[in-house]
Amino acid sequence: MVIFTPPSTISADQQLVIEIPTVSVDNEPLFPVDLGMGYKNYDNLIFDLFESSISSMTCKLYTG
Repeated sequence: MVIFTPPSTISADQQLVIEIPTVSVDNEPLFPVDLGMGYKNYDNLIFDLFESSISSMTCKLYTG
């Protein structure tokens, strides 16, 4: 679960980028390539917006 409270309002034409490390400090992968869920690069992610005033949002997986 990710909880984020921005210091100012994020407009509909702006992006929020959340980067999650995928390699450990000793260069070992932390997750399978498909995140264990069958995702491929640029796939839409399935998500839920809990306790949010946001009605819709598009989330994609970008492998770095």
